[in-house]
Order: sequence, then C-alpha cells, then structure tokens
Amino acid sequence: MPRKSNFALRLPASLKMEAELVAKEEGTPLNQLINIALADKLAAWRTAKFFEQRAAHADRAAVDRLLVRVGNEPPRPDDEIPEEVDLNGIRERLAKAKQQG
Repeated sequence: MPRKSNFALRLPASLKMEAELVAKEEGTPLNQLINIALADKLAAWRTAKFFEQRAAHADRAAVDRLLVRVGNEPPRPDDEIPEEVDLNGIRERLAKAKQQG
C-alpha cells in the first residue's frame, strides 16, 4: 500500500464550496475528489510534456511527405469522412500551420 502523508491545503472558500458540491454530486468524499483531481491534472501535465518532447524531435518534412500522399483506393466501409466534417476548414488550418513553421 502506498505511503500516505498529510498536507494542510489552503483553498479559497468558493473553491472549497464548489469542490464539496461536486464531491456530494459524485457521492465521493472531498479528500478522494481532491486526490483524483490532482492525479488527473498531473497526468495531463505529464502527457503534454511527453508530446512536447516528442514534437521537438519530429521530422516535419517526413510528416509533410506522408500527409501529401494520395491513395488510389476508396475508403473501407465505415471509414469515410462524415459529410458534416469541414474539409476545407481542415485544409486551411493545415496550410496555416505549415506557413507558421
């Protein structure tokens, strides 16, 4: 079992009240809610850092070469792009991102 430690946490009253409300809605103790929220935030930070490090070593020219390849086969069933997807908007964002570096 992991070692546990106590930590006096100073929260603004409004934040504590909101956390208590969410804990009650979720049917979980406040302490557990804070633990889960902190673990979730730390995981998000670690994930973002991981991808930042990976992106720093990315071969952007290789990605560009991959993205411009055109296949000759139609999409497999259930693998089509839904009609509601704005392909022009995606193309514009990709072009803008490419121009920015």
